[in-house]
Amino acid sequence: MRAVVYIEWNGFIRSTDRNVFIKSFHGSKYRDYKRRGRADDDWDFAIRFLRTCRWMKPDRGIAIVRDKRVKGIILRLLEWGFRDLKDRVKVYLTPRFWMNREDMERFIVECLIRELGEAPIAMT
Repeated sequence: MRAVVYIEWNGFIRSTDRNVFIKSFHGSKYRDYKRRGRADDDWDFAIRFLRTCRWMKPDRGIAIVRDKRVKGIILRLLEWGFRDLKDRVKVYLTPRFWMNREDMERFIVECLIRELGEAPIAMT
């Protein structure tokens, strides 16, 4: 597996490369409440991203998030419980919280080109 990419976004996006796993979603408050007893979608997004990275063992883990809090949670979890992923995971924060579709797509492509050398995605 070459890369695992999680994007905090509602747009539909899929990978054109079999070795790149891309998932685009927001965390689930309900799922986090069932598992941990508190409703926090940011925590759910961070945990799911890091667990997927640990399970798939990619060369790179890339998270593209809109909220500073999600970035902080991922970085703290890398320090505490996911130290084995610390050198392989990169977290990108969008320049603005609210971005229109074209700007978000452009930012995603820039991040993927910077990390992977190409953007193996198809957006519809």
